[in-house]
Amino acid sequence: MQIDANRLQNRHFLSCLWIAPNIQRKIHGFLFESLRIYIKQESKILTKHVDSYM
Repeated sequence: MQIDANRLQNRHFLSCLWIAPNIQRKIHGFLFESLRIYIKQESKILTKHVDSYM
């Protein structure tokens, strides 16, 4: 019985090791994408301000 519990824990640990990097990559991709969109919008607003000042 003890061996079974250890095996289950190991399997869970391995699956966490495999899943975590994938989730991390997705989160990083999402953050990077939203940051890129945010910067694009901000630069549009900035160029509008600059144009109105010119």
